[in-house]
This record gives sequence, structure tokens and C-alpha cells, in this order.
Amino acid sequence: MVFGSDYPFATVAFIVPKNLKKNNNFSEEEFKAIDHGNFFKLFPQYNVR
Repeated sequence: MVFGSDYPFATVAFIVPKNLKKNNNFSEEEFKAIDHGNFFKLFPQYNVR
């Protein structure tokens, strides 16, 4: 699972990750994977961290 949005066109895009974290549906590790980790696994060429 990866998180994606239409930011900056969707003005409420910032609310989704905030609510995912607030509801404790995912562990911190799972949240990080959804937020950016899984994307970098799929597209390692964009991981410039």
C-alpha cells in the first residue's frame, strides 16, 4: 500500500495521513511504509535520502 494524493490540487490531502496516524490503525513502521517506504521499494531510483 502506498499513499498518494492530488496535492497541491486537493486541498484536504494533508488530512488523510494525519487521520491514519490518529486512529492507530497502523503501527509506526506500517505508517512509514505507507507514507514513503513502499514507494521507495517500488521506485528506488527516487530515493535520494
